[in-house]
Amino acid sequence: MFYTSPNHTPKIMFEHLIPEQLLTRKEVAEILKLSPHTLTLWAMTGKHLPFVKCGRYVRYKPQDVRDYIERNRQGGGD
Repeated sequence: MFYTSPNHTPKIMFEHLIPEQLLTRKEVAEILKLSPHTLTLWAMTGKHLPFVKCGRYVRYKPQDVRDYIERNRQGGGD
């Protein structure tokens, strides 16, 4: 997606090209109050939480973390 800047130079609108910030295993572990090792085990077994592989690194989409939390909500009368 392009737009024209005030000096009429085409610019790329990167927010359409770059996805939301990915989270590290450590960040997700802190959010979910789990150990990073638990997330490693989940990744090895393919259970619970989808992840993105970036070379040798594992990253998580924030929306996947939010979806996981919603899927696992208990009680509350909803």
